[in-house]
Amino acid sequence: MAYTYAIGTDRGKVRANIGDNTAATGATTGFLFEDDEIDSALTEGGSVTVATQIALKRLIAHKALRTKMFRLQGVTLDDRGQVKHLQDLLALYGGNFPSLTITQPAAIPSDDAWDPDNA
Repeated sequence: MAYTYAIGTDRGKVRANIGDNTAATGATTGFLFEDDEIDSALTEGGSVTVATQIALKRLIAHKALRTKMFRLQGVTLDDRGQVKHLQDLLALYGGNFPSLTITQPAAIPSDDAWDPDNA
């Protein structure tokens, strides 16, 4: 269970973006993701911003499976709002928008720029 936090690294930047920097205070527990999980998001996403989105989506999935709400003898526990707040944070990083790659195809016969000698 490895955890490192160095703000100058991409891993540290992702941790800072998602608030996973509790061990920076010297604590050895209480972090959200292992180094390997952050590294996996960086590899998959290719950038700090996309890795942040991936990490937040994973955290939302984790929290959504474990949300609780109950009332017992006048005491209420309701942690369903955590998912909503994480979704709001994800929206700040553009995570609710699909990623699109637009490519320009080669010219085809119906295009003005089409040149049969280069086809």
